[in-house]
Amino acid sequence: MGHLLFVYGTLRAGSGTAVQRRLARTARARGAARFAGRLYDLGAYPGAVPDRSGRRWVHGELLELVEVRRTLAELDRYEGCTTAGAGAEFRRERVQVATAAGARRAWIYLYTRAVPPLREIPGGDYLRGRRRGR
Repeated sequence: MGHLLFVYGTLRAGSGTAVQRRLARTARARGAARFAGRLYDLGAYPGAVPDRSGRRWVHGELLELVEVRRTLAELDRYEGCTTAGAGAEFRRERVQVATAAGARRAWIYLYTRAVPPLREIPGGDYLRGRRRGR
């Protein structure tokens, strides 16, 4: 597999966003995946942070990027970040994600700001939480 991206919020299939529909045309779906982290409700979208204990999981999907540079540049703009942007709400970095086929390294957009008093999304699944009415 080439360059992989783990998506957990508005970039996931079923989120209904315009950017997700564009991403679906320029990336190949590689199945369900999860990231050792916690997922927080930021209002219109979620934010993931690592959970070093490995006891909490963020659920999402793994995508293989076809047009890597162009797609990452577009997503960096959408997420309002760069890999080195001080003060950005999100940063892009490579992490380990778990799949049915084993561990993979993938890009992820991580939330960079303090999480209290944000509400943690139960079960770490943004789409499931949205269907329940948050």
